[in-house]
Amino acid sequence: MIKEPTVYINESIVRKNIRTIHKKIKQQNKQFRPHFKTHQSAVIGKWFKAENVKFCAVSSLSMAWYFAKNGWNDIMLAFPMNPALCEDYEWLASKIKLELFLSDVSVIQYFKKIINPVNIRIEINTGQNRSGLNMEDIDLIQKTISEIKKNTIHRFSGFAVHAGETYHAQDTKQIKTIHYRNMEYFQKLKLLTGNVNISYGDTPSISLMEDFQYIDELRPGNFVFYDWMQNQLGTCLRDDIAIYVKCPVVAVYPERNEAIIHGGAVHFSKESIMASDGYPVFGLVTRNSEANNTDLGYLKSLSQEHGVVKLYPGVGRNLKAGDTVSVIPVHSCLVADMATHYLEASSGQVIEKMKK
Repeated sequence: MIKEPTVYINESIVRKNIRTIHKKIKQQNKQFRPHFKTHQSAVIGKWFKAENVKFCAVSSLSMAWYFAKNGWNDIMLAFPMNPALCEDYEWLASKIKLELFLSDVSVIQYFKKIINPVNIRIEINTGQNRSGLNMEDIDLIQKTISEIKKNTIHRFSGFAVHAGETYHAQDTKQIKTIHYRNMEYFQKLKLLTGNVNISYGDTPSISLMEDFQYIDELRPGNFVFYDWMQNQLGTCLRDDIAIYVKCPVVAVYPERNEAIIHGGAVHFSKESIMASDGYPVFGLVTRNSEANNTDLGYLKSLSQEHGVVKLYPGVGRNLKAGDTVSVIPVHSCLVADMATHYLEASSGQVIEKMKK
């Protein structure tokens, strides 16, 4: 019996997803640098190495250390350079080939404090409006390249883009529109900067599209597990989702077609998509994880430990406190981040991940 929310992953699906995306990227003759922020597991890292993947990206310094200790020696830290961490960057750069983001022109001065050479990627904001130099400010981008080359010992290695705006698309047509807009921009950027290397990462575009002509490196992350959001965007099939959370049912209210599970915001985060009836959806609730099992409803609200399940009509009569349900999360990256470990779906084997 499941006593508390427990994250399961299906190894065979994870390995299939790795092979599928890697094969696609190889056919495009591009470099594959998967983003490991999704799984954060040295064990899963070995599954990538089994497919001859040699490079990775991470989202934090602690994650970079973790994977460096586990045999990865070419790592991109895909997060804005933090001036407070110069000594840590220097130490890590003495051990591995390290690539850092420049997301604010003013931080160039802090790279001078890093004695061991690193690769510097200028992060470009193409519309997500999170971080990076504005894509339209070509003069600033060119000036920044010159400043890096003139004032640091480090190597300018190109541009980095995360097209996070695709995660907010309404459908596959909108994802394609965003992708083609970015491709036109990359063509222009290469013409103006001398065919500079471009690293590009977002699972929706890389899963759907075939044209990456002006991109040199692809670094998706979410694809390793996928999730309910990706399925609803049309970027993966239900059978491609490799992660779910088993949760105990603690109360059932048939008169209002609802149930309460032990599984709240601390297990799923507050990220949601909108259901057709206007409720936010925090996860799809099923009897089991497999696609051909019964869908019971969806998580409609979360507090810290509680999850309120909106049950489909009639389902409440067959559900009781003490049962276990499986929840396919809206966003697998955040669920994986909050887990202390995974259990493999078929064997029940513990799969270790980075400790917080």
